[in-house]
Amino acid sequence: MRTLYSVRLEGLAANPAAPADLLLLILERAEPRMRNALLRREGVPDAVYEAAARHPDPRTRRLVAAAGHAPAAIRARLAADPDPACL
Repeated sequence: MRTLYSVRLEGLAANPAAPADLLLLILERAEPRMRNALLRREGVPDAVYEAAARHPDPRTRRLVAAAGHAPAAIRARLAADPDPACL
């Protein structure tokens, strides 16, 4: 069940005007659905992609690898990721 909190957090993650500091907190602390909303949109700061590419959850790293708008250099580094789904 989606709560009001999760709906608001998902909205912040998808907001192109959200500051990088807030996006990094969402990336670090939020549940996977919020990270998904964040990493699938365009305009995510490179610092957020950098942090996501080092995230302990392989699902988050896979999102970066699949994001066509993530910087190519970051996606290329994920080719060496131990999780084969990140290739």
